[in-house]
Amino acid sequence: MLKNVVCVAILLFAELCGWFAADALAQPAMLDPAQMSGIPRPDPQVPSATVTVRLIRGELANRIPDASVELVAEPAGAASRIEKTNAEGRATFAELAPGTYTARATIDGQTLGSQPIQVQGAPAPGVRVMLVFAKSATDQQKELGTPDGKARTDLSASAGTLRVKLVDEAGKPLAGLQVTLLSAARGGDKVESVASKASAEDGTVAFAELRSGGEIGYMVSVAREGSRQQSQPFQLAADHGSLVALTVRAVSSDRGALRMGPGTHIIFEPQDDAVQVVENIQLQNTLEQPIDPGPTGLRIPLAAGALSPQVAPGGPSQLSVDASQDGPPVLLWKGPIPPGETMIQSGFVLKHRGTLKFQQQLVVKAESLRVVAVKLPELKIDGVTDAEERKWNGRELLVASAMLPGVGGVLELTVSGLPTDFYQLRMIAVVLAAAIALAFAYVAIYRRPEEDQETEQERQRLMRRREALLDDLISAEEGQASAATTDGKAGAAARDGGRTPRQPAQLRAALEDVYRQLDELNG
Repeated sequence: MLKNVVCVAILLFAELCGWFAADALAQPAMLDPAQMSGIPRPDPQVPSATVTVRLIRGELANRIPDASVELVAEPAGAASRIEKTNAEGRATFAELAPGTYTARATIDGQTLGSQPIQVQGAPAPGVRVMLVFAKSATDQQKELGTPDGKARTDLSASAGTLRVKLVDEAGKPLAGLQVTLLSAARGGDKVESVASKASAEDGTVAFAELRSGGEIGYMVSVAREGSRQQSQPFQLAADHGSLVALTVRAVSSDRGALRMGPGTHIIFEPQDDAVQVVENIQLQNTLEQPIDPGPTGLRIPLAAGALSPQVAPGGPSQLSVDASQDGPPVLLWKGPIPPGETMIQSGFVLKHRGTLKFQQQLVVKAESLRVVAVKLPELKIDGVTDAEERKWNGRELLVASAMLPGVGGVLELTVSGLPTDFYQLRMIAVVLAAAIALAFAYVAIYRRPEEDQETEQERQRLMRRREALLDDLISAEEGQASAATTDGKAGAAARDGGRTPRQPAQLRAALEDVYRQLDELNG
């Protein structure tokens, strides 16, 4: 059950990211244009049912005019359109039918394609796409050897060859590091290891007889001090070799450089007497090198009282749950934490009796943390600000920002207005049933032989009456606690001979009278 809730909450998290990222997107950022290549972006300035595709070489100022761009409609085999780029390097496809498309172009033997582009009719905006190609071979020669992890054409090397050069932070060669060349075919989902070699004294590794062209991509992976660092993905030029220079940084032990990013969220899914909790932690390593948290790993405590904790399926292999020590279970990350962002997702259960006290220690500095709860009529969350109601997939949600303590402090939230009737009724029924069972056991052992059959028949009648009243009481309470009152009342009426169902107070009074008669009968 919890695994299903974790998966659903992850989908919910993905949907909500679009809302929560608005502030981050509003901040200016210097991006490598290659990181935006092929990503569709709706733009109100583009007319509806229109897609524009811009081609550039390496930098935004290097536009590619008079080049052919193909727009292919899905499914495969559908008709495609071809347009030429203008002086701005932009091809425009107008009056498109709603559907899914893919843009692609080939420049100097390098073929690039976009992610799927969703086209909608008015009033939805049109879509912009940018395809970023490698710089010209001449420009690349000027930058050859720059240790930024980018592949550049090497005019001095033959086609199908790749040379990798590794340097440290000071630019000195790194010898003896294991270098693995990975490859993947376009449109495939399988990544293969082409070869693995150790770097020489000058920090270089050479690979030969490699496939080139736009149908296969490569990436270099280097192991240092137990962590792996990668180059950017690249393709090989068809008529020359290539060089990838990469700075491989030493692993840091600075845990203070870790952050919980703005994508961090806690999702509450109320149940009868428990709350399913899913945590999505956007762990940020703000350094350019991996961070080794030490032999004990990075330990992130879960909330106090967390039950059945587990990590989300398909998450990082370094992540696990450790409940072997006193106190709350913890999320345990073993091994170096890579630079950039890593999403850590987990789920657990917290019990409640109408009010939930959520307490969790923060061991990493948090920039922001959002709280999402499935809304109930009386639901209220204390310890948050900027609460607002939103809808997702037909469900009403309450979304807010948590008031965060410093590192080492405890995040405290109080969630009230949770359903309790079912829990209380079950507890009452269990206690009363146990008491009656003990009473019957006593009677069975010590009852007098002269006890007549009439008394036993009366006892059986009262027991049947007790069960019917318990059913009616539960139905009546359920009818008050949920919107589906009609079914609950109808069921109660049917069990009571079709009479108008009584209120819970009346049913409790009748139930108490039955217990009193049973007590007197058991003497």
